[in-house]
Amino acid sequence: SDSIYESDFPFPWYIKQIQERISYNWSKVQSTTQIRGRALTKFNILRNGDIIGLTIETSSCNEEFDQLAMITVKRSSPFPLLPVGYDKEHLVIHFWLSNN
Repeated sequence: SDSIYESDFPFPWYIKQIQERISYNWSKVQSTTQIRGRALTKFNILRNGDIIGLTIETSSCNEEFDQLAMITVKRSSPFPLLPVGYDKEHLVIHFWLSNN
């Protein structure tokens, strides 16, 4: 799994925390399902670490897989507070989840 975020976001350590948390939760899902696929989730992280606007941006063409991807992101939140030096109200994240 990998993530895409705003190119001007100068805090790679924060993105690494997001990736690690989602990947950890996804690994637990992968161990319990045989469903194969790859889906791109999109969500906004608010300053307080909560998420809003969670959607499937690119479907796996398998509704059950897409739901598992969204549940995994939900279970991974709230995330850490956005970094103090980041002046926007939210950060847009695009995160691929796959099970091939």
